[in-house]
Amino acid sequence: MLAGARPDIERALDRASGTMHLISGAGIRITITGPARSA
Repeated sequence: MLAGARPDIERALDRASGTMHLISGAGIRITITGPARSA
């Protein structure tokens, strides 16, 4: 994507990728702590 071509779209993509990063991070944390907590 061209830098600065569509700031609104780039901002939306940044927000979406940031949200996905948080979700995947939380998923990994749950995957690690889940079995340990139930064990």
